[in-house]
Amino acid sequence: MFEHLAGQVGVFDFRAAPGRYYAPRAVGESVEEIEVVLAGRGRFRMRDGDADAGPGSALWFLPGEAVEVWADAATPYECVVFRFNVSARPAVVLPGLSAWADPVECDRFCRGALALFRSGQSTAEHFAWCHYARLFWEATEFVRRGRRDRMPPALRRAVEFVGTEAATPLSVADIAAHAGVSVPHLFSLFRREFGVAPMKYVNRLRVQRAQELFRTGRDSVKEVCHQVGIPNPRNFCKVFRRINGMSPRQYRQRFAESAGPGSGGRRQGGDPS
Repeated sequence: MFEHLAGQVGVFDFRAAPGRYYAPRAVGESVEEIEVVLAGRGRFRMRDGDADAGPGSALWFLPGEAVEVWADAATPYECVVFRFNVSARPAVVLPGLSAWADPVECDRFCRGALALFRSGQSTAEHFAWCHYARLFWEATEFVRRGRRDRMPPALRRAVEFVGTEAATPLSVADIAAHAGVSVPHLFSLFRREFGVAPMKYVNRLRVQRAQELFRTGRDSVKEVCHQVGIPNPRNFCKVFRRINGMSPRQYRQRFAESAGPGSGGRRQGGDPS
């Protein structure tokens, strides 16, 4: 999914001046930039319209786009900026503005990433993959929360059902019965809303849960695959690799190499460009 990543340029912090307008600053043709607001407010000009951003907001700038901001006069924004080298535009283009469900966790993650980058404890490749994956996950969760509010009732019932039962043996017929629709209609609902068949959606949830288990525990691949609802290790590894572009062992190794205690550092008060 993240084949376009070629490395991480860096992680920087930035504090805007009260009421200042920041004229358009071009993002490089081979750079993707995500600015995450930790405090204060600012109005960002995005590809899908102007966006008022506060704590927990993430602003995604694709290669060749420009960063243009109006800082709030009373509470100017403070942010952490993630810059990635990329070889192409991302396969999945997320909304320009998204928001973390938990601003406190957002602050913890961003400050930890900043400290880790300053400490020089990991390679650019490891930084790029782990940081980008977490930012991408939070943005897709934001999209999913919004979609759920607008879903047809039958699809909402199906999504809530698989969200709680994904770790159990499930069939398309089970999901359709719980949603109260026919199997063909269920396929139509999932393809129209998510662009995938129902079981592919279920497997994405299972892999997301597996990623969490690999990050937070030491259970073997065989143990994890049973916990998430794909009891055959070979099938699990095949699904995991198709979604993540790497094996479960590679995923766990990359995360382990990129994790670790960070150190603090000076705060940069200027424009990170």
